[in-house]
Amino acid sequence: MSLKLKHHLALCFLTTCTVPALPQVAQAQQSDEQPAELTEAIDRLSDQQRRIDAEIASLKAQLNQLRPDDQTPESTPTQPHFEPSASAAAPRVAEASAPKLDINGDARIRYEMNSGPGDARQRHRGVFRARLAARYQVNDWLTAGARIVTGDPDDPNSADTTLSNFADDLRLNLDQAYIQGAFGVLSVSGGKIPQPFRHTDLVWDGDVNPQGASAAFSLPVGAGAQVDATALYFIIDEAYGGKDSSMIGGQVHFGVSPSPDWNVSLAVAYYDYSLTSLTGADAGDFRTNAMANGRYVSDFDLLDMLAEVSWTALGSDWPVKLTGDYVRNFGSADKDDGFEADIAVGTTNRPGGAKLGYGYSTTDTDAVLAAFSHDNTMLATNYVQHTFSLGYALADHLELNAVYYRYRPKDLEEFDGDIMPGWRNRTRLNLVVGF
Repeated sequence: MSLKLKHHLALCFLTTCTVPALPQVAQAQQSDEQPAELTEAIDRLSDQQRRIDAEIASLKAQLNQLRPDDQTPESTPTQPHFEPSASAAAPRVAEASAPKLDINGDARIRYEMNSGPGDARQRHRGVFRARLAARYQVNDWLTAGARIVTGDPDDPNSADTTLSNFADDLRLNLDQAYIQGAFGVLSVSGGKIPQPFRHTDLVWDGDVNPQGASAAFSLPVGAGAQVDATALYFIIDEAYGGKDSSMIGGQVHFGVSPSPDWNVSLAVAYYDYSLTSLTGADAGDFRTNAMANGRYVSDFDLLDMLAEVSWTALGSDWPVKLTGDYVRNFGSADKDDGFEADIAVGTTNRPGGAKLGYGYSTTDTDAVLAAFSHDNTMLATNYVQHTFSLGYALADHLELNAVYYRYRPKDLEEFDGDIMPGWRNRTRLNLVVGF
């Protein structure tokens, strides 16, 4: 602080302490018909008081400018939140204020009821799922991450555990373990990585995390638009003495906001599978795909086109989202395909929020690779399905939701008589807590 500034502060302090007493002196002397000279002196002091007040205001402004920026209330750093289900391949720019270690997760308790056609037995069961994810920022460009989940380690489509078996302890698995490097608009990941592609359950179940390497590139193109490109080399089954099973895939995504109330997203992907080795596969991986002599009947070369439109004119509590997903397998002799359409209204991001949803989906037998498609029902392919959902946010990080599936086989001949015709029902009631 300069010497001149110190002098002004001292003068202001002394004047502030003494001048307020002058009106009292003036009042006492005015009762005895004070002389004109005293009145003039008081007026001069009053003018001086006003000048000093103005100078004090100026000095306060100078002091505020001298205060370091990191001491102002507006500069309080915010802590970014990591979503474990977000794409690990999406480019991220490291921030100086980002925490080195970020931990989050969720736990879900579920009641499920299943019923089938005719005299099929109704099945009731309790299900539990827990997930715990962690990311550690090694430096400004390198991050390591992992996630622990419950469930069967041989089932990549689910982290659910059925509550049974005479209270046996639950198993824990590592369903993510990866390293990620971010270099501006480019991101590279390797290991057992979070799902890098935009998707619906039609092609990729939400619990599937590929093993291999991925890269993603993101580029803003102006006018509220952005283009992303993602590539993945997926190691499916490494063979000791033969050719490995793998997948090479890529996706291009275009997103734009033509107005404040509208967002449009378009994505096109192509997945080329080479399924030579099936040593690590089991019946849960083959599921409802066509098989002959222990081999897949079809090759799998999938073209997947995904579109999403969001509308927020009804307010932040009632956004509307429309999603459409079409897939065709050019590796199938019959050119099998599948389709899904969904509508969702509302949000459960805040306490008291509600969300309604309806979806329709259908696929042919080899439209998708059943090993990695949804496990919401017992039919992974060759089905017609209606899905109704309702969710309500009870409190922060606490949601109650219900999902009802009504589905049936699409082509009974493809099942070789192993399944009964007719509609089936699955109802799920979930209580989910996140942190």
